[in-house]
Order: sequence, then structure tokens, then C-alpha cells
Amino acid sequence: MNPLAITVIKISSLGFLAGMGVVLGFQLLTGSINTRGLLTDKVKGTFSPGRLQMIFFTLAAAVYYLFKAAEAQSFVPLDNELLVAIGGSSTVYLTGKTVSVIRHLNKLQNLFNIIKK
Repeated sequence: MNPLAITVIKISSLGFLAGMGVVLGFQLLTGSINTRGLLTDKVKGTFSPGRLQMIFFTLAAAVYYLFKAAEAQSFVPLDNELLVAIGGSSTVYLTGKTVSVIRHLNKLQNLFNIIKK
């Protein structure tokens, strides 16, 4: 492929990503994107450490991959360690969510049994 075409594609891709980042950042700062309740457990209504760790690991993995791809100046295959970290984070979150939902359902079942009597 023509080196000029490759340079144009790289610059336009970076420009597009930078533009999207600016728009996303602006909308987050102005409140156009609703982040209320992002770190709140929907069942209990309290702060959710599971959600925080899930967001942290996802963003950390994305930044790690972005730097690896920028260093190689091309798409790179995902490291097994990165996949394990993301999978482990998701497993921890889903396990906590499952426990929370089961507890909530047990409370509802107990309430239903009291009403039924």
C-alpha cells in the first residue's frame, strides 16, 4: 500500500478517536451522559464495590491495550494475562451480583410466605 495512504489513514483514525474522546468528555462534564447510579447496586441501592472494580479493570485493560497497540503501531493480539484479568474481574462482579439477587429473592420469598399465612 502507498505510504502516503497509510499516513493519511493513521492521522484520520487518530483524529476520529481524539474527536470522539473530546465529545465524550464534554458530554460527561455537562451531564448529557447520565452517570447517576453508575456505582450503585440496583438491588440494595448502596455503593457497589463490584461495579467499581469492574469499571476499573475494564478501563485499565483498555488503556493497556491502547498503549501496546500504539507501541507496535498496529493491532496486537490480546495477551492471555489481559484476558484472565478481565475474565476474573467479570467473574467477581457476577458472583457478587448473583449472591445479592439470591438474597433479595429469599427476602421476597419470606415476605410472600408471611403474607400467605
